[in-house]
Amino acid sequence: MSVSPVTIVGFSSTDFVPGYVGDTKLSAGRLTGGGLPKRVLVVGNKTAAGSDTADSSPPRRLFNEDDADTYFGIGSEVSRMAYAALLVPGSEVWAIANADPGGTAATLTVTFTGTAGSAGTYSVWICGVECAISITSGDTVTAMATAVTNAINAQLRLPVTAVSAVGVVTITHRNTGVRGNFIYVRQSSATPCTTTTVALAGGTPVTGGVVPMSGGATADVITTVRSILFSTLGKRTSMRSRAPWKDILASSSSDGMVPTRKSHRSQQPP
Repeated sequence: MSVSPVTIVGFSSTDFVPGYVGDTKLSAGRLTGGGLPKRVLVVGNKTAAGSDTADSSPPRRLFNEDDADTYFGIGSEVSRMAYAALLVPGSEVWAIANADPGGTAATLTVTFTGTAGSAGTYSVWICGVECAISITSGDTVTAMATAVTNAINAQLRLPVTAVSAVGVVTITHRNTGVRGNFIYVRQSSATPCTTTTVALAGGTPVTGGVVPMSGGATADVITTVRSILFSTLGKRTSMRSRAPWKDILASSSSDGMVPTRKSHRSQQPP
């Protein structure tokens, strides 16, 4: 997609002076989002399975979800942002990984108590994805917990993995750090069948019995990634950060990376 550079009267593309320059277009008329270029760069943590090197590899263009999985690891933070961005029609998606903070990963437990006294069903929802099991009368807590673990791990692109032991399922975020604490889990019922109860344990429950994961610690930094972006994507760069995700949008008269039609430029020295 060819994109025209942003033009500001009286300001040349060779004026590499640190600062902010902008103008207001009066009577410009209404703009619609459908016709605007959508080039997006997502930044986040990868997993060890991804082939790219965090805080080192340059931005990489992604054409599909498999690309994200290959370079950044299936279900990683940066891959999941890419999955969403790739769904937007007309988007050109780029991604880069910053180093995992190396702290602790957020967790949540699902604890089964009591052998099943009747048949039933049970589900947990993670990031809006249902992980369901069928329960047979006589199932032990170990059998039910194992089934839930298998159902979670079958959803390969979730941002979590699961293990079970003696009726307890432990769900762990794929990346370390505080953003895992923003993953919410809910269950279909605390009593999926007679004589069996199920409890979620993590952070402070919110309305409707939804429970956040907890225990994620250590914030990461994007200093190195920011340096790579400044040297790779041009001198005029617009950045925004949004917890629990971060993305960086860049614009340059040479490569046309302009996410909107706002006439503004934030400059870095050459």
